Amino acid sequence: MKEPLERLFLREKPSLALLAISEMEPVYAAQIAKHIDSTFPHTTSIIRELEEHGMRTSRPEGRIGYLEL
Repeated sequence: MKEPLERLFLREKPSLALLAISEMEPVYAAQIAKHIDSTFPHTTSIIRELEEHGMRTSRPEGRIGYLEL
């Protein structure tokens, strides 16, 4: 279920995750979680929401999926 974009960006961690992706490209989920001081499952949930809204893409290389805006 998609959450409205307003509710997504009014929360601190999704905003920080988006900034981390833009600052650290290429980056993967564990790096974002560490950068924003969040758990890996919460970070992957945020990343999934961003993907549902078309705000980021992933580029798999081997076992790692790099994230891009």
